[in-house]
Amino acid sequence: MMDWHEHPDPLARREDMTPLETARSNAALRDYALMGPGRDIRSLRQKYVEQMSWWKEQVAQAKAASESGQPPIKRVAMKPPTSRLNTLLDWSATHEWQARVKRWDEIQARKAEEAYEQERIEMRKLRRDAAQGAMKLSTQLLVLLQQHKMKPRVGPDGVEYPPQVVGETTMKDAVSTLDKAASLVRREYGDDVDQVDVTSGGKPIVITEIVVERPKANEGE
Repeated sequence: MMDWHEHPDPLARREDMTPLETARSNAALRDYALMGPGRDIRSLRQKYVEQMSWWKEQVAQAKAASESGQPPIKRVAMKPPTSRLNTLLDWSATHEWQARVKRWDEIQARKAEEAYEQERIEMRKLRRDAAQGAMKLSTQLLVLLQQHKMKPRVGPDGVEYPPQVVGETTMKDAVSTLDKAASLVRREYGDDVDQVDVTSGGKPIVITEIVVERPKANEGE
């Protein structure tokens, strides 16, 4: 009796088993495994009985078409490995189906856990990327508004114009957007917030120490 506990592929056909595991018996093993939790051999046999009936019907139709000179039926359902319950029970006992499907279930469960963990990691990365993107855009917007408000503009003709007027409401909205973006970053990074790479003008900004020049209450349009 083989130890299937650590076997990497318990459903693989084993030609070194005695008696020999045939392709038919291995196909039945795979169908049995795919039935999942609650699987039982009698249900598998009933499935094969139905498939055998359908297969025989298609074979008869193909034969009739050939004898009558009609175009041949190109595809016929695959014949099931067997429709006999005793054969399935014998294969199960001889080729250790229960131990093999138990090991196969363990492998599938581990793969599902790994896939879930990978998906969780990828989703977290997407959320963090989105949070950083929002932070960078809102920071750039606020910096741009401050520059328009505080710095004179030079036109294409070289003439210097007064700073562009930026409304107090617009500045407040920009600050509010930045605050929301910072909250989003804090929520996604938690204790790692100081490791967020957010820059403005090529200089790093530490989220927990962001200082913005908020418009004064008496500052006009």
